[in-house]
Amino acid sequence: MAKYIEIDKKRFVKLLAPDTIAAAVRSMANNITRDFSHKSPVMLVVLNGSFIFAADLLRQLDFPLDISFIKIKSYAGTTQQNLVWELEPDMNLQNRTVIIIEDIVDTGNTLMAIHEKVIQMGALSCDVATLFFKPDTYRGRLQILYFGLQIAPAFVIGYGLDVNGKGRNLPALYQLEK
Repeated sequence: MAKYIEIDKKRFVKLLAPDTIAAAVRSMANNITRDFSHKSPVMLVVLNGSFIFAADLLRQLDFPLDISFIKIKSYAGTTQQNLVWELEPDMNLQNRTVIIIEDIVDTGNTLMAIHEKVIQMGALSCDVATLFFKPDTYRGRLQILYFGLQIAPAFVIGYGLDVNGKGRNLPALYQLEK
């Protein structure tokens, strides 16, 4: 696997190998199973970036759950923009336990908007499971209990994350070279 890749004239250096990511997903699945196996939660998958992580995580959860998808856009290229809802939850969340499946939590702006929407829809509780967490840039008020790996505040691609739609298919995580 390449130590670096180039996409759209930007160079990215490998940050995390696939086996490191897989171990983090397994650990998260164990923790979520421990805490939610008796609650039949709704797993609310944030598209597009979370689809690879969600597929790997959800296959490791062997208890009753529902899956729904949402889509909210917050980036254009490498620049964070205003939030735009493209697909809202299509399931009744009233009195349900909800777990937001997010690929990455950076500032927390997107996460807070999703959390607010879920609570407005009447969810009993709403937790977050994110594979990558950037604690140095996080400004949200939610406690992130379920995260796979903490990473530095750099732009990353791979394992579902992209730059202008490219790089999602990469099995490793790559960081934009400075």
